[in-house]
Amino acid sequence: MLIVIGFPRLTKAIPASLIAILVVFGLVSLLGIETKKVVDIASVSGSLPHFHLPNVPWNWETLQLIFPYSLVMAAVGLVESLLTLNMVDEITASKGTQIVSPWRRG
Repeated sequence: MLIVIGFPRLTKAIPASLIAILVVFGLVSLLGIETKKVVDIASVSGSLPHFHLPNVPWNWETLQLIFPYSLVMAAVGLVESLLTLNMVDEITASKGTQIVSPWRRG
């Protein structure tokens, strides 16, 4: 944390977080400190998981359980789309809300 806070006072050419990661990596390597690695937490076999459909009943109770979560996910997707549209509008100094139909003439 001291590196992240103090390093920008020296220079802003290199991100302080990158320097902190390199310093901690160097200390762990030189001092032989045991740390968890990715291979300790999960398998890194290099293959993609196989596709399968979940074994759940397709009835009204299942839909009632899934609906609130799907509504929240749809809302998050809508907000992300609108934020992206707003950002593109700011970058291009244009209005992205005007959708021009390709069949419209003039």
